[in-house]
Amino acid sequence: MSMFIKTQIPLFKKGYPTVSDKYNVFGGILEGTSADVPFGTVVAYGSTTGYYKKATSLTAITQVAGIALATNVKLTGVWPDDGSTASSYKAKEAINLLTSGFIAVELDSSVVIVTANAVAAVGAATTDVAVVSTKTYYTRASSAAGAGYLNDGTYAYTVVAEPADANLNTYYELSVLGSNATTDAVTPGKQAALILATGGLTTIDSVSEGTVVALPGWYFTGLKEGRLAEIEVRR
Repeated sequence: MSMFIKTQIPLFKKGYPTVSDKYNVFGGILEGTSADVPFGTVVAYGSTTGYYKKATSLTAITQVAGIALATNVKLTGVWPDDGSTASSYKAKEAINLLTSGFIAVELDSSVVIVTANAVAAVGAATTDVAVVSTKTYYTRASSAAGAGYLNDGTYAYTVVAEPADANLNTYYELSVLGSNATTDAVTPGKQAALILATGGLTTIDSVSEGTVVALPGWYFTGLKEGRLAEIEVRR
């Protein structure tokens, strides 16, 4: 059963399981040299069995151990206690890791999560009687690709590299270049990926050899609020 009710909880809590009875967790110790590990972020194996560290400057996906699981009872460590709870694990502390299940995570700032409809290009036959050197001219051909960048939904436009006066009757000018539709990067079943340098979570669309790698068995469910999204980790 999901812990989130859309009309009652408007924002996911990062690092908390989102399905209360479907997750696996194990414990360990955060290495003494590790940076703080915020709840809901990726954790890497440390240099000693049973020890872990913040996932940064990784070189391979096999170094990933799991996700730092949030806890409601972790105090801030400040005296006197101000009544708040901490939001991260610190070096040498016991740490809980989610290794499989559903959990809320924060996406890297590079992830495009806004969906926008395509904008059609707007073109018209040029009325020029001589080539104007500061203008860009286009030819057009029938296209079934649909509206978008350099496409009005019926025709695709192509830039004329070297316009000539003799061909002006075949040229078009664009008042709107158009733009392609952007699809939501966080859709059900889309694979998650990891930015090796920072440990940031992104989508499969961003995979780049040696920089961003796919996370086998880690998938988005399609649920999100702002930059927080639910992922399912399968191992």
